[in-house]
Amino acid sequence: QIQYRNIDHFAESHSFEGECEIQGGKTRYFEISLQPSPGGAHLPGGAMCVFRDVTTRKLSFDHEIAYAAREQSEFLPEAVPNFRDLDFDYAYIPYIAVGGDYYDFVSLGEDRYLILMADLTGHGVQAALYMSMLNISFHEIVRRGADIRGIVQQLNYVFAKLVPGTLIVPYILFEYDAVRALLRYANVGHPPFFHVRGESVTEYRRNNPASGLRETLEAKADEIQLATGDLLFCATDGVEDVVNREGDRFEDERVAQAVHDLAGRTPKEFSAALKERL
Repeated sequence: QIQYRNIDHFAESHSFEGECEIQGGKTRYFEISLQPSPGGAHLPGGAMCVFRDVTTRKLSFDHEIAYAAREQSEFLPEAVPNFRDLDFDYAYIPYIAVGGDYYDFVSLGEDRYLILMADLTGHGVQAALYMSMLNISFHEIVRRGADIRGIVQQLNYVFAKLVPGTLIVPYILFEYDAVRALLRYANVGHPPFFHVRGESVTEYRRNNPASGLRETLEAKADEIQLATGDLLFCATDGVEDVVNREGDRFEDERVAQAVHDLAGRTPKEFSAALKERL
């Protein structure tokens, strides 16, 4: 039952989805659309209600998502490498069963590691296809021995030249050298990551444009000398897209405040506490 107490406030279109059980125990899915009708000098105001049976579309969508989820699981790592001298945790919470975010870990040997986090376009099958493309390209480029700048440049070539249409991929690529306690990074059009040392919180913003924007890219990589107790945090813009009941977004300032407030915890504790805030 849908009721508007004051039709004068009904100025925009609304849609509602639901499901019901019919004879024989089968489930049908429906969509109700309400269109405002303000009326005129001689016509009453009100709304037009359209009821649609969307069962076929819903089942087709669910099948697509299930397929994409299976494909995506093939490309996301099952476990985190045992990083030397580094306590690490991560969380992946897609908006639907298949999200557009991608992460990966690669051990280079000699206590050196690559950590990649990317924000791909779309959801469902589209995101799964792009993810497979990024996964294969990334691992092949790494296998050829490219350094962090070379990886960024070659991935840009893939997205700018080899992918049909336009595909813009923001990501962060870290190279962690445990022997030297050194972190090299390329922030490729991605939201900033945070470095906490004591009471100091530093944001490291993009030092490269998003991959695929330009046909050629002179990649840049910067370094951070790490110290015992340092905390690093990064997240895709999916965190900033979280909206509460009042319509407030978890934007940059909230992320920065959360990082400051939660510093001093282990990565697993930090991750759990941040989920609570979200």
